[in-house]
Amino acid sequence: RALRSVSLPANLTSIGTACFGACEHLENIVIPASVKVIEDRAFGGCGALAEVVLPEGLESVGEKAFFGCSKTLKLHCSAKIFGMLDKETKDNLTKTWLTGYAEYSKEQTDAIRKYAGRIRDRLFTEIEDDDEAAAARLLTCGKVNPETLDSYIRKCNDGEHPKMMAVLLNYQNKTVSAKKKEEITDKAMGLAEKS
Repeated sequence: RALRSVSLPANLTSIGTACFGACEHLENIVIPASVKVIEDRAFGGCGALAEVVLPEGLESVGEKAFFGCSKTLKLHCSAKIFGMLDKETKDNLTKTWLTGYAEYSKEQTDAIRKYAGRIRDRLFTEIEDDDEAAAARLLTCGKVNPETLDSYIRKCNDGEHPKMMAVLLNYQNKTVSAKKKEEITDKAMGLAEKS
């Protein structure tokens, strides 16, 4: 459990089931290009792991290989390998990209975009549940779809999100065209008049 870093041999071909399971202080690991298989829960519970690059030649990734890792784990991989990952890991990678915590290669970003499109309703609902700071990050990244923006506007006057109007005004002042500013303000002010 005290393990913080590890050096794996250059000829390693697989990382076994739960090999680093519950190594809660493991911060750094470099996976050699020779690795073809990462088995189930290989890095399960590695909550301190911040960033991992998965080798291009990887042929399979086991179920829950990164289960219980930080939700902001930056996991770099090809589109093909992204497709091998379990639902929780894909969701977390998509959220870290959407909220601006991680930048990925064009190939990985395109794979994440396609995945986000398929699960858009569920994913954006989960992200919307976060606080105003998360909304501000999404807006700053310019990665908010119209439905999500509308939900932020509705929250301006629901009595439970008092900072949301400030977040939206800050966003429109910094990042959008005059026409879009007017559109956002009109919607928000229209709601304010009704309440």
